Amino acid sequence: MRIDELITRYKFVRIIEVTPPRYKFDVALNPRQMQIRIHSWMEMVRSLGLYCDGIAIADLKETQACHLPPSMLAREVKREAGIEVMPSLALRDYSKGALLNTVVGCISRGITNLLIVRGDPHQEGERLAGDLYGFSKVAEALRIIKNMVGGTRDNMLCIATSFDHNLVHDDKYIRMLKEREPLVDLYIDQPFFRDPEEYLELIDVARSLGIAKPILHSIFPLLDKEDMNRAIMNFGWKISEQEKTQLIEGQEAGIKIASQKFEYLFSNRKKVDGVYISSRNRPELVRFILSGK
Repeated sequence: MRIDELITRYKFVRIIEVTPPRYKFDVALNPRQMQIRIHSWMEMVRSLGLYCDGIAIADLKETQACHLPPSMLAREVKREAGIEVMPSLALRDYSKGALLNTVVGCISRGITNLLIVRGDPHQEGERLAGDLYGFSKVAEALRIIKNMVGGTRDNMLCIATSFDHNLVHDDKYIRMLKEREPLVDLYIDQPFFRDPEEYLELIDVARSLGIAKPILHSIFPLLDKEDMNRAIMNFGWKISEQEKTQLIEGQEAGIKIASQKFEYLFSNRKKVDGVYISSRNRPELVRFILSGK
């Protein structure tokens, strides 16, 4: 089922993000070991399926390793685990032909959700997708996909793309979102690292400016101060001073912060469409975030 339809049915959904198995470039591939790793990964996904309405598979930015394609893994998750799944496709890595081939492959295997993102450059200073493969903007790729699968809500695919609550006061960004709005069915927000009440006020601003499609609110559990510093360096995330101070206390504090964010969003589910929680490929983190224990 499409995730936007799950939101309509249940009003509040829980989507859990996982990352694909990865393989270092300098280590020879062993088919037997690969199968064992994939089996272990699938067992992890099954265990996460107990806590959520769907699984999202991230498309990693890799410089020293490769990973299995999210679209391929999505088909296996759908077939073996019977869980709703949303693979991510980073335009950074796709030509137009490859993108459409992947979309057709997903539809043919019963995948009903796709997350389309620009994708960060693999290395600092590297050209982005518009220069590499001819996508001048994400909206162009969304339009190509939407034209292929049909323009009505009855089409077979829920198309999601990214959203950034940090930019809701930027007029240029809001104009760009409105350009995308007819082409998407769902937004996935950037993780938030601020007071949840203040965060939802920013979402209210976006709604008041005409952003109407459902938004899933991302929770990324930071585990300690070092983990936070890596996240800032790799993703440029803005983290409040209060959260920085709390993370000095270590992993337990980081997981508690994530759990408190979930509790606040769930308590405001009349205005919140759902959550998108990064599992860090650790089911115990998700269990604690959702249950508080």
